[in-house]
Amino acid sequence: LTLEQMPTEIASITTGGGGGAEVEPIVLTGDCTYGCAGAVAGAYVEMYGDTISTQDITSAGNMFLKTTLENIPFEINFDENSKVDAAFFLHKAAKLKTLPKMNNFVPTNLSNFLAGCGELEEIPEDYFDNWDFSYINTSAGAYGGSMASMFSACDKLRSIPDNLFTQEHINHAAKYNYTLYNQGFHSCYSIDKIKL
Repeated sequence: LTLEQMPTEIASITTGGGGGAEVEPIVLTGDCTYGCAGAVAGAYVEMYGDTISTQDITSAGNMFLKTTLENIPFEINFDENSKVDAAFFLHKAAKLKTLPKMNNFVPTNLSNFLAGCGELEEIPEDYFDNWDFSYINTSAGAYGGSMASMFSACDKLRSIPDNLFTQEHINHAAKYNYTLYNQGFHSCYSIDKIKL
């Protein structure tokens, strides 16, 4: 489904006598900007997450902005031919405790990607292994660069996976344009380790 089709599909859901809602499988695809943002979408995902999957996502900016979810119950599958703007992807996801798996992810913008995920304590050490950082925009631009404030206000986050800083393109961007260091770890009070 595209985002434009979702309201019609949701409205057509019928409930039976005491049996609860019967929901057909839903596939999120294409432009998913703001697709699961906010409390209403969060409640829907929490209730019917086992029926939701993703396929060929081409844009994910603000996709889970201010979600109320603690966990995202499906993987995020991007279009293998697309370079994706994922700025503010999980911005202010204040209850989130785990991160979704990202497949075929070629980000161009990660500004505020996890900013405000105040309950997130851990990022798996291999989390960034399969991301292609080759197309990260290294110019400063809006928000101080395309990785600015990426982890800002992750109050309980303990460490940043080492492999994030082994990416040649990120190191170049950070060294010359300060994109990742522009408030990248602002208010990260609990961090024990960042290996540069």
